Amino acid sequence: MACLEGCCLRLESGTVTLGRRLGHGATSVVHAAQLTPSPKTSAAVVAKVGVTPGPFLANEAKMLQAAAGHKNIIQLISLLSVDLTDPSSNLRDLAPLGAVQAEESLQLLILERCQCSLANFCQHIPSERYSAWVMRSVLDGLVHLHSLNIVHRDIKDANIMIAYSGDRVAIADLGLAGRIPEGQTSIEWHCGTQGFAAPEVLQQRSGGKASDVFSLGVVLFLMLTGSHPFLEDTKLETMMATLHRQLPCEPAGLLKKSSQEACAMLQLMLCRDFQTRPCAAALLEHAWFSKEAGHGHAHTILPTGQSPSPALESLRAERQKARKPELLKKAVTQTDSRAREKKLWRRARDAFASFQELLHSMGLPVVEAESEAEATCAQLCREGQVYAAVTEDMDVLTFGAPRQVKNLFDVEGSRTRQPKPAREVDLSLVQDALSYTQEQFIEFCILCGCDYLPHLPRIGPKTAAQLLQREGSLDAAVAACRAGKGPKGCTIPEDWDWVAAKRIFQKGAELPELSVVATSAADCEKLRSLLVEKHQFNPSRVGNMVDRLWKVRQPGGPVLQRRLDSFFQSSPKRPRREKCTSAPKEPIDVEKWRCPQCTFENDSLPFCEMCEKPRPAQPNASERLRPSSVCIDLD
Repeated sequence: MACLEGCCLRLESGTVTLGRRLGHGATSVVHAAQLTPSPKTSAAVVAKVGVTPGPFLANEAKMLQAAAGHKNIIQLISLLSVDLTDPSSNLRDLAPLGAVQAEESLQLLILERCQCSLANFCQHIPSERYSAWVMRSVLDGLVHLHSLNIVHRDIKDANIMIAYSGDRVAIADLGLAGRIPEGQTSIEWHCGTQGFAAPEVLQQRSGGKASDVFSLGVVLFLMLTGSHPFLEDTKLETMMATLHRQLPCEPAGLLKKSSQEACAMLQLMLCRDFQTRPCAAALLEHAWFSKEAGHGHAHTILPTGQSPSPALESLRAERQKARKPELLKKAVTQTDSRAREKKLWRRARDAFASFQELLHSMGLPVVEAESEAEATCAQLCREGQVYAAVTEDMDVLTFGAPRQVKNLFDVEGSRTRQPKPAREVDLSLVQDALSYTQEQFIEFCILCGCDYLPHLPRIGPKTAAQLLQREGSLDAAVAACRAGKGPKGCTIPEDWDWVAAKRIFQKGAELPELSVVATSAADCEKLRSLLVEKHQFNPSRVGNMVDRLWKVRQPGGPVLQRRLDSFFQSSPKRPRREKCTSAPKEPIDVEKWRCPQCTFENDSLPFCEMCEKPRPAQPNASERLRPSSVCIDLD
């Protein structure tokens, strides 16, 4: 789907201007939107091209209209449908739309815009007091929906929104919601998210109001522990964990920091028997809420725009970074542009000062040099002061570093428990394999792409090597591409100054001698003062980490190779989506079977995932054919 940012639609009551893309789902994408003449900033759900979005957006609008007026349900502003065949809808403002013009209509659901979802907000484990406030708010919203016989059918942390004021939580994304018929207690349930679906939904493909309560119990487990109780690597394992895994019911293991009342609340919400699982209204009377009553919540957004939550501070920094091009674009004069750029850069400089203060307090060696970072790392490596340069930027090899180590700090992989293996790249072996000198290697890297020049389309490492081999030099290769003799579709602009880039890489190998600040002892008192008093970290947590650091840095102390981020983590050790290890995993039979109706190959599920036909009866063990022989390769 083409980018719709900046598109403007003229309506009878005004205009709708779409801003940057905020996210996407299975049937829609989400853009920021501005209604004119209304001054309110809203979030607009825009239909994805190639998917039939009508029933979902129309159903969401219908459910939001029925539940309107409750503070814990996201507010619906309007449902718009734009006829793409009508020239009066000003679709030229949307050009280039590409495939969008082939559709008959474009639907937009205009909702109130919230600050972030609970999944984004709770990257760090919140306090139990805050978790109780969120649960009470969401249960209030569920009571309102259930009083209208509406079940959400997709309760999860990503569908619970934090309002911009910070003092309100709203249930969102009612596209899959359904209404239970009068006189019945359940409804067909063929939707939802893996790991959040209730056991009765997995077994019977139907559910009721109690199924929403179970899904909310999974959200509570996430907030209290930072890990998911049921999510596994495959759908089958997740389903089996939901049906059979025993979770702790008292403060122990993952719940060791939770109160007895919170554990009891969690046990009620995650009860596998939906007939004995309490309803949302009954849970509001639980003793956990009585205990936390009167305390308020600790993560409100202050009127000054400052927030005590590290998660919100991180989101604010990301939004500021995303707004930088927009602020520079609005600059009227060149002086104004420089002033804005200087203001944005000053904040980054302040962050560097904090990092330097932290490293000095920990007694770690630091190099301060007014030069390119990759060039400095390469020089330290060439002089033998360090073994290798640890970076993801390949420019360090272009500057002449003998060795580069990649993927050493794969933070994203560590969170998902699938880290990439660390790789050591030897410059001499690379040059021998390509039969390049250092100068030829610099030209090859410039043609492939570097930090100082924009990337050339249609040119990757293979094409770059072929061009240099055919033309003999980068100068001749650039001239050939500009003359139309290069790869099809590759155009090199006249201001692509490869000569200046080559000069930077060559001069980077001629930096003055660097002096590395010697390693010193860690200043534990300064470290405690810096983290606790200045940056508001937890005192007991900081004390434990400082004691560990002091023991490791002592002469004759334990020889342990530790990562820097293992001492002061702002997030829990276990990732948010970590598998729950409170109970041993039971062996699972993954025997596959083919559906006789649609020939789809399924895992060992009691029904076909494609046509939902029941699995045919299996023969007895004595009737099955046994293999006559097994071949094992021991080589």
